[in-house]
Amino acid sequence: MTTTLLLHGFCTDLETPLRQVKPADAGFQVFCSHVESGEYCVFRWGEKRRLSVFDAVNPFSYLSLYRVERQKARDVELLHSLQETLQKTKPTQIICHSMGCYLLIQYLQRFQLPESVKKITFLQADCSLGDLESLSAKKTLMHVKFQHIYSFFDYTLWTSSLLHRTIRAGLRPVQFLSAKNTFFPSFSSINLHTACLIDKRMLEVVNQM
Repeated sequence: MTTTLLLHGFCTDLETPLRQVKPADAGFQVFCSHVESGEYCVFRWGEKRRLSVFDAVNPFSYLSLYRVERQKARDVELLHSLQETLQKTKPTQIICHSMGCYLLIQYLQRFQLPESVKKITFLQADCSLGDLESLSAKKTLMHVKFQHIYSFFDYTLWTSSLLHRTIRAGLRPVQFLSAKNTFFPSFSSINLHTACLIDKRMLEVVNQM
């Protein structure tokens, strides 16, 4: 039985000579055993792309993919696919990371959640403060508990802030729908944007509510 739906972030399905496509857990390594047991389900939505050695070291290749996936997160067909997955799995909670948070917000702006969903956790959200605060106007979300996990040490989100010319929500606490703000600095990996996904402390944090 599926209890949790996981929404991954950017660059999950990218393959280069330097890296492989993320496995079944889509990078949520801390939840790997739950995914393998079927208790947690991953909604895969990344843009499949393969880069050469030259392109793999070219930062503009990743900028191009970022823009493609951000546009994809607004695609109605993809949002319908997410709706079908939610209706089929009927999870009690949704955990999303990075651009996966932006994807869920796009969904919530257009569709209803199944009544089974009681909690949503945003992990270092790559979206604007306004994106999250816009959810406050959704009366249908009043029954859902929100947890906003942030870290101002996330240099990836600072880069995204420069790109969008507005601070990313995952860098600071945000006020919306009585969300619980949790500061979670993780140094489990050199990549401070995804370090939380391999930090075993995250299991306790997401189960606090």
